[in-house]
Amino acid sequence: MVINTENWQKIQEWMTSPKRSSNLLLIAGTAGSGKSEFVREAAAEISGSILIDCTGLTADSVARRIVTELGGDLAPSGRRWRKDILRTTVEGEHVILLSNVQWAGTLVTSSEPLRIARSLASKLIWAPKARIRIALEWDPSILGDPPNGSVSIYLQGPGAPAGGHELLQGVDTAAVQAFHALSLSELTAVDLSVWRLLVMAAFPSRQPPTEADLLRIARDNPEALTVLEDAAGHPGVGFRRPFTGHFRRQQGDARPEQQDRITESLITHIRESNPGRPWTEAGEVGEYAAKTLPVHAALAGSLEQTLSQGWILANCEASSVLEALGTAYPEGVPHGSIAADIRSLEAQGIQPAGQGEWVSWLHHAALSSGRTELARQLVDSGVALPWRTAWSRWRPSGVFGVYDGEVGRVDEIALAVDEAHGQRVVTVRDTTTDKSALPEFSYVMREWEISTGNPVGEEVHVQESLDEAEWLFEDRAPEGQSAVFAVHSPSGWRVEEDGAPPLPRMPASVTSGVFVDGMWILAGSGGLFAVSPGTDLDPNPATWLPEPLVEEHARLAVPEVPLQARAAAGGEPSSRLWFEAGLGEGACHRLAASELPDGVENQAARRFLVDIGLPVVRGFLNLSTDSPSKGGLREVPWPGTAQNRPPSGAGPLFPIGVWMYSRLLLDGATGRVLRDTTRGPNTVLAGSSLSQFFTMVRLFDEHRKAFYPSRSDRQDHGRILRQWCSQIDPAALEGEVWDIVLGPYDFEDATWDLVSPDGRFP
Repeated sequence: MVINTENWQKIQEWMTSPKRSSNLLLIAGTAGSGKSEFVREAAAEISGSILIDCTGLTADSVARRIVTELGGDLAPSGRRWRKDILRTTVEGEHVILLSNVQWAGTLVTSSEPLRIARSLASKLIWAPKARIRIALEWDPSILGDPPNGSVSIYLQGPGAPAGGHELLQGVDTAAVQAFHALSLSELTAVDLSVWRLLVMAAFPSRQPPTEADLLRIARDNPEALTVLEDAAGHPGVGFRRPFTGHFRRQQGDARPEQQDRITESLITHIRESNPGRPWTEAGEVGEYAAKTLPVHAALAGSLEQTLSQGWILANCEASSVLEALGTAYPEGVPHGSIAADIRSLEAQGIQPAGQGEWVSWLHHAALSSGRTELARQLVDSGVALPWRTAWSRWRPSGVFGVYDGEVGRVDEIALAVDEAHGQRVVTVRDTTTDKSALPEFSYVMREWEISTGNPVGEEVHVQESLDEAEWLFEDRAPEGQSAVFAVHSPSGWRVEEDGAPPLPRMPASVTSGVFVDGMWILAGSGGLFAVSPGTDLDPNPATWLPEPLVEEHARLAVPEVPLQARAAAGGEPSSRLWFEAGLGEGACHRLAASELPDGVENQAARRFLVDIGLPVVRGFLNLSTDSPSKGGLREVPWPGTAQNRPPSGAGPLFPIGVWMYSRLLLDGATGRVLRDTTRGPNTVLAGSSLSQFFTMVRLFDEHRKAFYPSRSDRQDHGRILRQWCSQIDPAALEGEVWDIVLGPYDFEDATWDLVSPDGRFP
């Protein structure tokens, strides 16, 4: 019996606690203290509980198993993907016990333990339709300090397990180095040829051992190492207990230069032994490199440089690349990098079933971001692509707001033909606003060359309902033109006619397609692109979820505030062009100095009104600012009752518009922009100055108009916008006004219709 009376009482209290914040129970202790056995015994005693051994599993695979065990269904019905699928799928009251969380993931350097222990556990504990209690094995040396509010049972162990310094007593230097080199392996067991490469890379000045030498060391130290043989009798070596390798790595002073030599040794070995072929054909070292090279490069500090070589990127397994992102960039993946392109693929829910499908998506991302040389190298890597992007006008990753040449969201796709241009593909976007009240129906059409994706002519705006357009149902393809249309939904692709090859598996952001001239032209929330399908595509592939069940392996870093925005926030006169580039030509209405009331004493406010002008805005967030030319600025009394007096030095006040059903007021003495809620000065600050307020308005306006391919992309850039605004005007960000604007709220704003096809908050 591992669980004593005292600990069993703690479990009972945890099981009966009414507090949702107490739903997490940690079974903590050092290695060898019996945590795994404790968790297994608890699972056997708790009726109806679910026990999962996390050894070697990813957080997403654990999440999927939990959903299955609880009777949930990840496959959504209907035409719409759900938001935050994991949290909304599970229901009822359940007890889940997770053992060996610290050994999750296939690699030694893995974020999967933390993704399970923190992100997955948190999502389940706070699931809105369920009451889920989770007990998990917690090793502080790997998982760190316990989360706040968790309940803990700490088991006393014997101390450091076998693998510490006592194992090295009486062992010669060659064996000590071999132990250390093996601890640098990213797999728990490796072939002797891989072990030898690790030893030579870690200790280049020493005489390299033979494989026979290493096999002897392994067999001479059975208390620490185990020799495993494959079906053909070929030996491999690993640490007998996972913690032994972890302990040796911690104690062995692993250095970046060793990781750099390992990275270069793996690349050199494959370049010399297997040029132009998949690494899996390069023997055990090639297979090891495919699984681990990105993580070694991340630990060496050279991940982006390594990923920029297409033949290397194409041969590395997706799981290793994603793990490497979090390892290399704990503070976030840099904008505009190849790593950011890859992270964006994961954020959109892409989980490739094989290396070929992964390289097809890497090639697509490279073309979309304009990395044509990398795209060429991926094609020439030796990995067979099941499909290939012919051209792309899909939104590249890492772009904030709108950008020149953007296709935008595509709601419908059609074909057109004439003698001058031949056959073209037509994209259509619904631009109806205020769908929930008094719709103003309209849509916009644009034509594109089928062979290149280049635009043909200008946009055409149609002032009618897209749902009632006759061509949508009758003339989607001109008479006599051969084409097959397809629609993508949570249940997969629905092809309207026979005769076309299967479609590649696509993320939720791709919503429609047409097969014409031997290519599938695909469209969705991120734009338009064309693919050449292969001959071995699965006609009924499993549908991807719209986002990772748990979270991405790495966050997107927050870039510097754009220089133009910094200049605008500082009131630079040249910023007028930047304001009007986003808010509309002629939006800034300037006043002559003689037109300014004497009450506008603040010099920064006076310069803004004279040099830049008050931006006149209509629509979003119900913001409506007024042109001063309509009678100029007029002083008004301080809002509210006699008890609601202005702060010392404030006023006079001048109305400049309305925002979220409340007046916007310019404080002439301080230059601040206030929102009249009649609740006192501490809750009404909208901007510390006109320039800071309208800079944030301009940035938010650009963000809201962008057609991000996935909800994750929009959330990423919403987080970036909030960070930018906190640097531009930290005082305004402390109040409720911008908290509403930048927070995750379904606030009333009909202009979301422009970026969200169903009119809901994206």
